[in-house]
Amino acid sequence: MNNEKELLELYQRKPTIFYRDIWGLEEQKILPEYKEFYNEVLEKAKTDSEELFKLKLYMFEKFQKGKHITWQQAIIIKTLEENLKDLGEKNLTIKISIKTGHGIGKSNEFSRIIVWFLFCFYKSKIGLTAPDSQTLYDALFSEVGNAVNSILSEDIKKEFIKTTDYLRIRGMEDQWFARCKTGKKENPEALAGLHADSIMLIGEEASGLPEEILNAGNSNLTGRLNIFLLIGNPLRNNGYFYDTFKLGSWINLSFSGEESPITGNYPEEIKEKYGEESDEYRRRILGKFPREDILDDKGFVQLVLEKHINKTEDLEIFGQRKILGVDCAGEGKDLTTWVLRDNLKAIIVGSEKISDENSIANKTLTIAKHFGVKAEDIVIDNFGKGANVGVILASLGYKPTPIYVGDTKLKVGEIKKDIEEEGQKFLNLRALLFWRLKKWLEGGGQLGESQHWEEIKILRYKRTLKDQIQIMSKEEMRKNGFKSPDFADALSLTFYFGKEIKLKEKKKSKIVYTNYGGCL
Repeated sequence: MNNEKELLELYQRKPTIFYRDIWGLEEQKILPEYKEFYNEVLEKAKTDSEELFKLKLYMFEKFQKGKHITWQQAIIIKTLEENLKDLGEKNLTIKISIKTGHGIGKSNEFSRIIVWFLFCFYKSKIGLTAPDSQTLYDALFSEVGNAVNSILSEDIKKEFIKTTDYLRIRGMEDQWFARCKTGKKENPEALAGLHADSIMLIGEEASGLPEEILNAGNSNLTGRLNIFLLIGNPLRNNGYFYDTFKLGSWINLSFSGEESPITGNYPEEIKEKYGEESDEYRRRILGKFPREDILDDKGFVQLVLEKHINKTEDLEIFGQRKILGVDCAGEGKDLTTWVLRDNLKAIIVGSEKISDENSIANKTLTIAKHFGVKAEDIVIDNFGKGANVGVILASLGYKPTPIYVGDTKLKVGEIKKDIEEEGQKFLNLRALLFWRLKKWLEGGGQLGESQHWEEIKILRYKRTLKDQIQIMSKEEMRKNGFKSPDFADALSLTFYFGKEIKLKEKKKSKIVYTNYGGCL
């Protein structure tokens, strides 16, 4: 009995030994002449995962199916193993995020990790999710079935019961299992609701998973042992998966499909179809995030590059004239947000999840008086509850500037004309305001330190057939798994009077802005 207990404890800490004993698998080893270089790369990769791109397939012994796990799969399991050293001594949370090109055998590897964890940890629970059922069931969970079927010991194999959505341990089916749930925004519990001493969460094709799913999963890491694994092609430069490569709390790995011994002809097919320099090849084969200035498949490009998002810990606003942007929302998914800006800096001064017209008006008045903002320098989106907020403030003798960002024309004198500025054409006022925001940031404008400004990176624009600049709609953003950019919306409103905030009225420019919202 003691021998069995000792063996189980060894398997818990050394999944590579579990692989050897359960499947007869060992790693595809580095050739002796590259061993020193290999160790140097692994050490450097602890702080920069793209160091792993320096490892090439020719540096490893020939891959033998049925005998080896690939050198890339071996790095994944050995990274997990290295972080299990403190197992049992204290509560342990391990979070590993892996960006990879196609063809490294990620589902194949993760299926073995699932079997290892479920077998080795008593009454453990595993949550598996992916953006669509094909990825989750046809790829990952299908491979889980293959991993169980290829177990060498018939006695151990019989301990597992696989159904459509579950892999269970016989005799404790309701307490000891791995569960599949598709990761849709409307289904945020895909990685939630699991309670056990040992918890593992896995997100396949993680770049396409909504933040709500992954945030809920992160909140579910409440066991003594918690393992959170994300893997996928790096499809976009924003979102939860992208952020895991910026945060110190995640261990990162990066692999190219070009250097996998099992990738097949897929890299050549993508190269032939899109070109070796294409973003498609970069994301799906090389395992690298797309270039920021590359068009997506719907023709949109990132509005503000990350290098232009300048944050400061100095939250003081010194400008003599300040503009307060108020983006109103009612009960539901969006927030009401307040952003204050002078010529040099913008800061978030408030947010409210559940809002009615009176609460928004009261908070707006309080913020405006506290920061010395004049009534006419309060800019409110005059849509929905925003219209009533303007009426309430006006009744209190504090008449703001209401605007409708969906307007496609602006008044020039008594005539409404298409929206143009500095040689650019804009589909609507929203596009103009965000374009001014972009130019302000590119010119050195600073943002008071807040994680909420990360949503600026999700903003996208394209040009219409009439050469007008169009910002991706909120509805389209939600379809793509993005949250509503409420703080960026409020910031954009502060640019209604122009990129520069002038201290006094100048001679009227070509475009004369008026309170055309209609409620005042």
